[in-house]
Amino acid sequence: MKTTTRVLELLSSTSTYLSGQQIADQLQLSRTAVWKAIKALQDKGYAIKSKAHVGYCYVDDNTLNETLIKQNLNNSLDLDILLYDSLPSTNLKAKELSLDPTLKRPVVLIADQQTAGYGRYQRSFLSPKKTGIYLSILLDNDQVDFDPGLLTTATAIAVTRTLEKLFPITPSIKWVNDVLVDGKKICGILTEGIADLETQTLSQIVIGTGINFATPMTLFRPNYTNGSAH
Repeated sequence: MKTTTRVLELLSSTSTYLSGQQIADQLQLSRTAVWKAIKALQDKGYAIKSKAHVGYCYVDDNTLNETLIKQNLNNSLDLDILLYDSLPSTNLKAKELSLDPTLKRPVVLIADQQTAGYGRYQRSFLSPKKTGIYLSILLDNDQVDFDPGLLTTATAIAVTRTLEKLFPITPSIKWVNDVLVDGKKICGILTEGIADLETQTLSQIVIGTGINFATPMTLFRPNYTNGSAH
């Protein structure tokens, strides 16, 4: 594990300041290594505050953080999570990665921004920085009679149930792949298949989900912190 990852993981696990010496002692690193790791993380955009004679503290500012993401997932899930500052489209990247046999499935891709996001019928999907969760999941498929529509429906249900747990809202599903709150679209879902020409089947599936959580007029706030959902 990289030094920067170890330092970020430690800082993410506490809401209090840790001195450089405390970090060095807990991770068995030199103070110089700790300082370099923190500087590298700050340069990447992680909100790590420093206070003279006190130490360092990580502030969750919606910057993509694999450590925090995994802390909120079931420990039994064995997922490869790939984070990107910017992508043309997470679905397009997932289809590109489908050609890599070394990657275990499922693969989860999350981007802070999409420059060419799209929905059904190639409709443009606006995906600015720090305003949404732009996520795609790449899955293997071994079902001969696979129905992608059912997977889209299941994903929409999963999104609505999650939102209901986190927010005091009642989402609804429209046309299978849209999730609405108070009549406004806050989530779009796009399921795409990757065909195996030899077997004439869908060998892999990509589930793309875009959730708005911070817009010029925020629709809702989570019960535990400031903002999450598209």
